[in-house]
Amino acid sequence: SGFMIGPLFGAWLLDGLGIAYVLLFQITALTMAAALVSSVMTSKYRIKIQQQEQRRFQLSAIANVVKFPGITSVLLFCTSVFGLMLIIYPAHLNDRGISEGGVLILYFIFGIARVSALVISGRIAKHAWKIQSIGIAGVAVGFAISAFAESFIAFVVALVLIGFVLSVYLPLTLEAILIRTKMRTTGPIIGAYEALFGIGWIMGPAVGGLIAGVFGDTTLYIGLAVVGVAVSILAAKYRKDLSLNQTQISS
Repeated sequence: SGFMIGPLFGAWLLDGLGIAYVLLFQITALTMAAALVSSVMTSKYRIKIQQQEQRRFQLSAIANVVKFPGITSVLLFCTSVFGLMLIIYPAHLNDRGISEGGVLILYFIFGIARVSALVISGRIAKHAWKIQSIGIAGVAVGFAISAFAESFIAFVVALVLIGFVLSVYLPLTLEAILIRTKMRTTGPIIGAYEALFGIGWIMGPAVGGLIAGVFGDTTLYIGLAVVGVAVSILAAKYRKDLSLNQTQISS
């Protein structure tokens, strides 16, 4: 919801009040950060961590995540796309003649698709692998549209297709990992999951920016469409990795 509302509301507010009010947001953020750090440092509760045990479990946690190729491929692809969508894609929209206001509205729609996906993620969990396989195929279609789109409506369709999957995969893949690991390693497992998230977040904009700079935007988004189809096939092939059905997991 913050991703959805923040940019549109912030642009409207700063447009009406002037750019000087950016300082107000900076002061607010600094105050919140200082309050959070102070509350943690002054808290009477302390958590003691056995460093050697934590280090051992962290290594095993990474191995426990990457041994599921279905989950790993979906996670790396979706996080790479997510980073690219937030850093590079707005410039693509601008190059295709979408105004700054239009970009904000498109990302508001993108946010609606993401929030909607999270709201219904619990209801569709029993079809987790199908939703992700079909959804990533939809992302591929969204990028194929993005490669050639010129109209606002075409980009609306593309962003709805992409936005839905870029939220629904988060709870489904995390749950798929957690139900396959022992409860005592939940913390390190989530850390390993977030490490893969970070790798994808860096890899997407870095590689995507290089491809777009050398070969052009059209090549980048056609390439992403092709990779999306490949990941969709992998998700179907390794459906046991992505399934949240206990019967399929045990088999």
